[in-house]
Amino acid sequence: MRSKTVGLTAYGLFFTGVSLIMLSVLGAESWHWLAWVAAFVRDVGLLLSAVMAGTIFHEKLLRDEMLRHLVHELDKKLDAKIPKLHDAAAETANAVHELFCERPPGITGIRLVHGVRRNYAGYYSWVNEQKAQELFFAGRSVLHRIDADIRSRMAGTAEDILFRRLKEGSKIKVLFLDPRSDILERLAKEEGQTPDAMLGDIATSIGICDRLHKLLQANFSTLQPGAELSIRVYDRVPYFAYHKQDTEVIVGFYFLSSKGSTSAAYELIDDTTKQVFGDHFIGIYSEAVTSTLVEFDGARGRPTFNAKLLGDLRSCLSTKLGQDKTDELLNRKFVMPARAASA
Repeated sequence: MRSKTVGLTAYGLFFTGVSLIMLSVLGAESWHWLAWVAAFVRDVGLLLSAVMAGTIFHEKLLRDEMLRHLVHELDKKLDAKIPKLHDAAAETANAVHELFCERPPGITGIRLVHGVRRNYAGYYSWVNEQKAQELFFAGRSVLHRIDADIRSRMAGTAEDILFRRLKEGSKIKVLFLDPRSDILERLAKEEGQTPDAMLGDIATSIGICDRLHKLLQANFSTLQPGAELSIRVYDRVPYFAYHKQDTEVIVGFYFLSSKGSTSAAYELIDDTTKQVFGDHFIGIYSEAVTSTLVEFDGARGRPTFNAKLLGDLRSCLSTKLGQDKTDELLNRKFVMPARAASA
Protein backbone atom coordinates (compact mmCIF):
# COMPACT_ATOMS: atom_id res chain seq x y z
CA MET A 1 0.00 0.00 0.00
CA ARG A 2 2.81 2.37 0.90
CA SER A 3 4.61 1.60 -2.38
CA LYS A 4 1.40 2.33 -4.33
CA THR A 5 1.01 5.69 -2.59
CA VAL A 6 4.58 6.65 -3.40
CA GLY A 7 4.06 5.72 -7.05
CA LEU A 8 0.84 7.72 -7.36
CA THR A 9 2.50 10.73 -5.74
CA ALA A 10 5.44 10.58 -8.17
CA TYR A 11 3.15 10.32 -11.21
CA GLY A 12 0.90 13.09 -9.85
CA LEU A 13 3.81 15.47 -9.40
CA PHE A 14 5.10 14.61 -12.89
CA PHE A 15 1.77 15.46 -14.54
CA THR A 16 1.49 18.53 -12.36
CA GLY A 17 4.80 19.72 -13.77
CA VAL A 18 3.59 19.05 -17.36
CA SER A 19 0.36 20.91 -16.61
CA LEU A 20 2.31 23.91 -15.32
CA ILE A 21 4.34 23.96 -18.55
CA MET A 22 1.14 23.94 -20.63
CA LEU A 23 -0.37 26.58 -18.36
CA SER A 24 2.64 28.86 -18.84
CA VAL A 25 2.21 28.58 -22.65
CA LEU A 26 -1.48 29.49 -22.45
CA GLY A 27 -0.77 32.29 -20.02
CA ALA A 28 1.83 33.86 -22.30
CA GLU A 29 -0.08 33.44 -25.58
CA SER A 30 -3.74 33.76 -24.66
CA TRP A 31 -3.89 35.53 -21.32
CA HIS A 32 -0.92 37.84 -21.90
CA TRP A 33 0.83 37.12 -18.60
CA LEU A 34 3.89 39.08 -17.75
CA ALA A 35 6.97 37.41 -19.20
CA TRP A 36 8.55 36.69 -15.83
CA VAL A 37 5.34 35.13 -14.47
CA ALA A 38 5.04 32.84 -17.46
CA ALA A 39 8.73 31.94 -17.22
CA PHE A 40 8.43 31.18 -13.48
CA VAL A 41 5.43 28.90 -13.94
CA ARG A 42 7.18 27.17 -16.86
CA ASP A 43 10.38 26.65 -14.87
CA VAL A 44 8.50 25.20 -11.91
CA GLY A 45 6.70 22.85 -14.24
CA LEU A 46 9.95 21.83 -15.93
CA LEU A 47 11.59 21.20 -12.53
CA LEU A 48 8.73 19.08 -11.25
CA SER A 49 8.38 17.06 -14.43
CA ALA A 50 12.16 16.52 -14.84
CA VAL A 51 12.71 15.50 -11.22
CA MET A 52 9.71 13.20 -11.12
CA ALA A 53 10.62 11.68 -14.50
CA GLY A 54 14.07 10.88 -13.10
CA THR A 55 12.51 9.43 -9.96
CA ILE A 56 10.12 7.24 -11.93
CA PHE A 57 12.95 6.08 -14.21
CA HIS A 58 15.07 5.18 -11.20
CA GLU A 59 12.25 3.38 -9.39
CA LYS A 60 11.06 1.41 -12.38
CA LEU A 61 14.33 0.54 -14.07
CA LEU A 62 17.51 1.25 -12.16
CA ARG A 63 16.37 0.27 -8.64
CA ASP A 64 14.75 -2.96 -9.78
CA GLU A 65 17.87 -3.89 -11.72
CA MET A 66 20.09 -3.00 -8.75
CA LEU A 67 17.99 -5.13 -6.39
CA ARG A 68 18.08 -8.07 -8.80
CA HIS A 69 21.87 -7.78 -8.98
CA LEU A 70 22.16 -7.52 -5.19
CA VAL A 71 19.96 -10.57 -4.63
CA HIS A 72 21.95 -12.53 -7.20
CA GLU A 73 25.27 -11.68 -5.54
CA LEU A 74 23.93 -12.49 -2.06
CA ASP A 75 22.69 -15.85 -3.29
CA LYS A 76 26.12 -16.61 -4.70
CA LYS A 77 27.83 -15.68 -1.41
CA LEU A 78 25.38 -17.70 0.67
CA ASP A 79 25.71 -20.72 -1.60
CA ALA A 80 29.49 -20.54 -1.20
CA LYS A 81 29.35 -20.19 2.61
CA ILE A 82 26.32 -22.24 3.63
CA PRO A 83 26.07 -25.84 2.41
CA LYS A 84 22.87 -27.11 0.94
CA LEU A 85 20.48 -28.80 3.33
CA HIS A 86 21.15 -32.21 1.80
CA ASP A 87 24.94 -31.76 1.97
CA ALA A 88 24.80 -30.45 5.55
CA ALA A 89 22.60 -33.34 6.64
CA ALA A 90 24.89 -35.90 4.98
CA GLU A 91 28.02 -34.37 6.48
CA THR A 92 26.48 -34.23 9.97
CA ALA A 93 25.29 -37.82 9.70
CA ASN A 94 28.77 -39.00 8.68
CA ALA A 95 30.42 -37.09 11.54
CA VAL A 96 28.00 -38.53 14.10
CA HIS A 97 28.48 -42.03 12.66
CA GLU A 98 32.27 -41.76 12.90
CA LEU A 99 32.06 -40.41 16.46
CA PHE A 100 29.76 -43.21 17.57
CA CYS A 101 31.99 -45.81 15.90
CA GLU A 102 35.03 -44.39 17.66
CA ARG A 103 33.38 -43.86 21.05
CA PRO A 104 29.97 -45.55 21.28
CA PRO A 105 27.76 -44.04 24.01
CA GLY A 106 28.06 -45.88 27.29
CA ILE A 107 31.14 -47.85 26.24
CA THR A 108 33.28 -49.19 29.09
CA GLY A 109 36.39 -51.30 29.44
CA ILE A 110 39.25 -51.07 26.97
CA ARG A 111 39.43 -50.06 23.30
CA LEU A 112 42.04 -50.98 20.72
CA VAL A 113 43.78 -47.80 19.49
CA HIS A 114 46.79 -49.18 17.59
CA GLY A 115 47.94 -52.59 16.44
CA VAL A 116 51.57 -52.06 17.49
CA ARG A 117 52.68 -50.16 20.58
CA ARG A 118 56.12 -49.29 19.32
CA ASN A 119 56.36 -45.71 18.02
CA TYR A 120 52.58 -45.24 18.43
CA ALA A 121 51.96 -41.47 18.19
CA GLY A 122 49.37 -41.51 20.98
CA TYR A 123 52.09 -42.32 23.49
CA TYR A 124 53.86 -39.03 22.79
CA SER A 125 51.28 -36.25 22.92
CA TRP A 126 52.84 -35.35 26.29
CA VAL A 127 56.16 -34.63 24.54
CA ASN A 128 54.68 -31.75 22.54
CA GLU A 129 52.42 -30.52 25.34
CA GLN A 130 53.51 -27.37 27.21
CA LYS A 131 51.06 -27.20 30.10
CA ALA A 132 51.70 -29.01 33.39
CA GLN A 133 50.51 -32.64 33.36
CA GLU A 134 50.36 -35.68 35.61
CA LEU A 135 52.37 -38.46 33.92
CA PHE A 136 52.87 -42.06 35.03
CA PHE A 137 54.96 -44.46 32.92
CA ALA A 138 55.47 -48.06 34.04
CA GLY A 139 56.71 -51.20 32.36
CA ARG A 140 59.66 -53.56 32.22
CA SER A 141 62.23 -50.99 31.14
CA VAL A 142 59.98 -48.15 29.77
CA LEU A 143 62.56 -45.31 29.65
CA HIS A 144 64.72 -46.98 27.03
CA ARG A 145 61.69 -47.29 24.72
CA ILE A 146 60.69 -43.66 25.30
CA ASP A 147 64.25 -42.58 24.55
CA ALA A 148 64.45 -44.60 21.32
CA ASP A 149 61.11 -43.30 20.04
CA ILE A 150 61.94 -39.68 20.92
CA ARG A 151 65.29 -39.93 19.12
CA SER A 152 63.53 -41.28 16.03
CA ARG A 153 60.99 -38.43 16.06
CA MET A 154 63.01 -35.36 16.99
CA ALA A 155 66.40 -34.02 18.01
CA GLY A 156 66.31 -34.84 21.70
CA THR A 157 66.62 -37.50 24.38
CA ALA A 158 64.32 -38.86 27.05
CA GLU A 159 66.17 -36.98 29.80
CA ASP A 160 65.93 -33.69 27.87
CA ILE A 161 62.18 -34.02 27.35
CA LEU A 162 61.50 -35.15 30.93
CA PHE A 163 63.50 -32.20 32.26
CA ARG A 164 61.59 -29.77 30.03
CA ARG A 165 58.27 -31.16 31.22
CA LEU A 166 59.41 -30.68 34.81
CA LYS A 167 60.29 -27.06 34.00
CA GLU A 168 56.68 -26.70 32.86
CA GLY A 169 55.42 -27.90 36.24
CA SER A 170 54.54 -31.53 35.47
CA LYS A 171 54.33 -34.34 38.03
CA ILE A 172 56.06 -37.47 36.71
CA LYS A 173 56.24 -41.02 38.05
CA VAL A 174 58.29 -43.77 36.38
CA LEU A 175 58.57 -47.45 37.31
CA PHE A 176 60.74 -50.10 35.68
CA LEU A 177 61.95 -53.57 36.59
CA ASP A 178 64.79 -54.07 39.06
CA PRO A 179 67.59 -55.91 37.20
CA ARG A 180 68.31 -57.88 40.39
CA SER A 181 64.85 -59.51 40.19
CA ASP A 182 64.88 -63.32 40.09
CA ILE A 183 61.95 -63.35 37.60
CA LEU A 184 63.83 -61.44 34.90
CA GLU A 185 65.10 -64.55 33.08
CA ARG A 186 61.61 -66.04 32.98
CA LEU A 187 60.09 -62.78 31.69
CA ALA A 188 62.73 -62.54 28.96
CA LYS A 189 62.10 -66.15 27.93
CA GLU A 190 58.35 -65.56 27.75
CA GLU A 191 58.90 -62.67 25.36
CA GLY A 192 61.24 -64.65 23.17
CA GLN A 193 64.38 -62.62 23.92
CA THR A 194 67.56 -63.26 25.87
CA PRO A 195 67.98 -62.08 29.47
CA ASP A 196 70.97 -60.00 28.30
CA ALA A 197 68.74 -58.09 25.88
CA MET A 198 66.24 -57.26 28.61
CA LEU A 199 69.05 -56.35 31.01
CA GLY A 200 70.52 -54.11 28.32
CA ASP A 201 67.22 -52.24 28.02
CA ILE A 202 67.05 -51.78 31.79
CA ALA A 203 70.67 -50.61 31.87
CA THR A 204 69.83 -47.99 29.21
CA SER A 205 66.91 -46.81 31.38
CA ILE A 206 69.20 -46.55 34.43
CA GLY A 207 71.67 -44.49 32.41
CA ILE A 208 68.85 -42.10 31.47
CA CYS A 209 68.03 -41.72 35.18
CA ASP A 210 71.66 -40.88 35.96
CA ARG A 211 71.83 -38.22 33.24
CA LEU A 212 68.45 -36.80 34.24
CA HIS A 213 69.66 -36.42 37.81
CA LYS A 214 72.73 -34.51 36.61
CA LEU A 215 70.45 -32.17 34.62
CA LEU A 216 68.32 -31.62 37.72
CA GLN A 217 71.33 -31.07 39.94
CA ALA A 218 72.73 -28.41 37.61
CA ASN A 219 69.44 -26.64 36.85
CA PHE A 220 66.99 -27.34 39.68
CA SER A 221 66.58 -23.60 40.38
CA THR A 222 64.82 -23.19 37.01
CA LEU A 223 62.05 -25.66 37.89
CA GLN A 224 58.62 -24.66 39.14
CA PRO A 225 57.59 -25.35 42.76
CA GLY A 226 54.80 -27.66 41.58
CA ALA A 227 57.13 -29.96 39.61
CA GLU A 228 57.60 -33.49 40.95
CA LEU A 229 59.60 -36.50 39.79
CA SER A 230 59.95 -39.99 41.20
CA ILE A 231 61.68 -42.89 39.43
CA ARG A 232 61.67 -46.25 41.18
CA VAL A 233 62.66 -49.83 40.37
CA TYR A 234 60.42 -52.69 41.45
CA ASP A 235 60.52 -56.45 41.87
CA ARG A 236 57.02 -57.59 40.90
CA VAL A 237 55.37 -59.16 37.87
CA PRO A 238 54.16 -56.17 35.76
CA TYR A 239 51.74 -58.10 33.49
CA PHE A 240 51.22 -55.00 31.35
CA ALA A 241 52.82 -51.66 30.47
CA TYR A 242 51.05 -48.58 31.84
CA HIS A 243 51.04 -45.11 30.26
CA LYS A 244 49.04 -42.31 31.87
CA GLN A 245 48.78 -38.73 30.56
CA ASP A 246 46.41 -36.83 32.88
CA THR A 247 43.11 -38.71 32.49
CA GLU A 248 44.13 -40.62 29.35
CA VAL A 249 45.43 -44.12 30.07
CA ILE A 250 46.95 -46.54 27.54
CA VAL A 251 48.03 -50.07 28.38
CA GLY A 252 49.93 -52.75 26.50
CA PHE A 253 50.03 -56.40 27.44
CA TYR A 254 52.97 -58.81 27.48
CA PHE A 255 52.31 -62.03 25.59
CA LEU A 256 54.25 -65.26 25.27
CA SER A 257 56.95 -65.18 22.57
CA SER A 258 56.11 -61.60 21.62
CA LYS A 259 58.16 -58.56 22.57
CA GLY A 260 56.17 -56.01 24.48
CA SER A 261 56.74 -53.21 21.97
CA THR A 262 55.16 -55.27 19.17
CA SER A 263 51.88 -55.87 21.01
CA ALA A 264 48.80 -53.69 20.58
CA ALA A 265 47.98 -50.50 22.49
CA TYR A 266 44.63 -50.24 24.27
CA GLU A 267 42.94 -47.17 25.74
CA LEU A 268 41.06 -47.46 29.04
CA ILE A 269 37.63 -45.89 28.62
CA ASP A 270 35.74 -45.58 31.91
CA ASP A 271 36.89 -44.46 35.35
CA THR A 272 36.29 -47.86 36.98
CA THR A 273 38.56 -49.65 34.48
CA LYS A 274 41.20 -46.92 34.84
CA GLN A 275 41.18 -47.39 38.60
CA VAL A 276 41.48 -51.19 38.34
CA PHE A 277 44.56 -50.97 36.10
CA GLY A 278 45.99 -47.96 37.91
CA ASP A 279 45.75 -49.60 41.34
CA HIS A 280 48.09 -52.37 40.17
CA PHE A 281 50.99 -50.00 39.56
CA ILE A 282 50.05 -47.61 42.38
CA GLY A 283 50.48 -50.55 44.75
CA ILE A 284 53.82 -51.46 43.18
CA TYR A 285 54.88 -47.81 43.29
CA SER A 286 54.13 -47.60 47.02
CA GLU A 287 56.00 -50.82 47.77
CA ALA A 288 59.06 -49.60 45.83
CA VAL A 289 59.56 -46.50 48.00
CA THR A 290 62.88 -47.88 49.29
CA SER A 291 64.04 -48.42 45.71
CA THR A 292 63.66 -44.80 44.61
CA LEU A 293 66.48 -43.98 42.21
CA VAL A 294 65.77 -40.31 41.39
CA GLU A 295 63.39 -37.97 43.17
CA PHE A 296 62.59 -34.28 42.95
CA ASP A 297 60.02 -32.28 44.85
CA GLY A 298 59.65 -28.68 43.73
CA ALA A 299 58.53 -27.66 47.22
CA ARG A 300 61.86 -28.84 48.69
CA GLY A 301 63.89 -27.54 45.78
CA ARG A 302 66.75 -30.03 45.45
CA PRO A 303 66.80 -33.40 43.67
CA THR A 304 67.90 -36.54 45.47
CA PHE A 305 69.71 -39.47 43.89
CA ASN A 306 70.21 -42.89 45.47
CA ALA A 307 73.90 -43.38 44.72
CA LYS A 308 74.04 -46.58 46.76
CA LEU A 309 71.18 -48.10 44.77
CA LEU A 310 72.88 -47.08 41.53
CA GLY A 311 76.07 -48.79 42.72
CA ASP A 312 74.16 -51.98 43.54
CA LEU A 313 72.39 -51.97 40.17
CA ARG A 314 75.64 -51.29 38.33
CA SER A 315 77.33 -54.15 40.18
CA CYS A 316 74.49 -56.52 39.28
CA LEU A 317 74.61 -55.50 35.62
CA SER A 318 78.39 -55.80 35.49
CA THR A 319 78.17 -59.34 36.85
CA LYS A 320 75.61 -60.39 34.24
CA LEU A 321 76.63 -58.30 31.21
CA GLY A 322 80.30 -57.57 31.87
CA GLN A 323 81.90 -54.32 32.99
CA ASP A 324 82.56 -52.88 29.53
CA LYS A 325 79.07 -53.56 28.22
CA THR A 326 77.51 -52.15 31.39
CA ASP A 327 79.57 -48.95 31.18
CA GLU A 328 78.64 -48.57 27.52
CA LEU A 329 74.91 -48.92 28.19
CA LEU A 330 74.84 -46.67 31.26
CA ASN A 331 76.77 -43.91 29.51
CA ARG A 332 75.10 -44.21 26.11
CA LYS A 333 74.04 -40.71 25.03
CA PHE A 334 73.82 -40.52 21.28
CA VAL A 335 73.62 -44.09 19.95
CA MET A 336 70.08 -45.36 19.50
CA PRO A 337 69.68 -49.04 20.43
CA ALA A 338 69.83 -51.18 17.32
CA ARG A 339 67.38 -53.82 18.49
CA ALA A 340 63.68 -53.45 19.06
CA ALA A 341 63.06 -54.51 22.63
CA SER A 342 60.13 -54.46 24.97
CA ALA A 343 59.08 -51.45 26.97
